[in-house]
Amino acid sequence: MSLSTSRLAYTACYEAYDRAMSSERGIRLHFPNFSAANYYRMRCHMARKIDRRENKAIHPDPSHPLHGTSQYDALQLTIEKVDGEFYLYFRKQVYLPAAIEDLDELESDRPLVSHVKALQLPPPPLRISPPKAHDELEDVVEAEVTVISPGLPRRQL
Repeated sequence: MSLSTSRLAYTACYEAYDRAMSSERGIRLHFPNFSAANYYRMRCHMARKIDRRENKAIHPDPSHPLHGTSQYDALQLTIEKVDGEFYLYFRKQVYLPAAIEDLDELESDRPLVSHVKALQLPPPPLRISPPKAHDELEDVVEAEVTVISPGLPRRQL
């Protein structure tokens, strides 16, 4: 069964999102089983997708903070089983670092790209030559075959 693309189909999801946004940490909703919680979470993700699409149309300037995003992107939806009961948590994602340090000062003695590995390109594809005529095959006694596997060294057989 596919999900509706109409905003009106997700009124309950937007109410839950709004309540979670107005809360300090978020909210949780109780469900009778995992399947019901998972289906509701899927509907809420679709509601957020619709909100992003509408915000992109409302705010056509890509530099606008809501262009292609949703105010509800700050919420993480997870299903947890607590004492045999299933809950869908709407948690605010708030990251408060203990300290912010400038890497220019900390790593001034290191080269800028010291941590980047060289790109390793895959080997060229195996080239297959057209089949030889039957009389030419009799002259072939020994052949050298090169096996090429992506990411592995070439092997001679």
